[in-house]
Amino acid sequence: MAHWQLTLIILASILVGALIPLLISLATTLAAVRRQLESTGQRLDATLDQAQETLARVNRLSRGLDGGERQLEGLKNMVGDLTETLGKVNGLVKMGLAVGAAVGPAIAALTSRWMNRCAPAPAAEPATEPETATAEPAAGDPGTTPNP
Repeated sequence: MAHWQLTLIILASILVGALIPLLISLATTLAAVRRQLESTGQRLDATLDQAQETLARVNRLSRGLDGGERQLEGLKNMVGDLTETLGKVNGLVKMGLAVGAAVGPAIAALTSRWMNRCAPAPAAEPATEPETATAEPAAGDPGTTPNP
């Protein structure tokens, strides 16, 4: 065997010795990548199914809302009309309270006067004559004057 052939065999064996661990590491890495891609693919399939279901729900909801804005407009108009009516009722109640506050004392006074007129007169007590004093005060008492 020639010298150059022996050198070629030695270099090839060194190269193969260095490539074997590299190839094993590469094979395990590729296996891990394949497992990761498979699990990611399964999760992506589930996620895409959920996204399609969500999109279908949004489409159904948007179709349902097409006539909903007209209903909401009607509801808004009804609430506006109710607010206006309640404002008018509030104004009427305030006016009635003001009239009641102004007229109430006059009605109370008239009622009281009418009740006093219509009430029976209290029973009169028999009149008694006051006793007359026969004794004359002494002339020297202060504050008294003698009877003429």
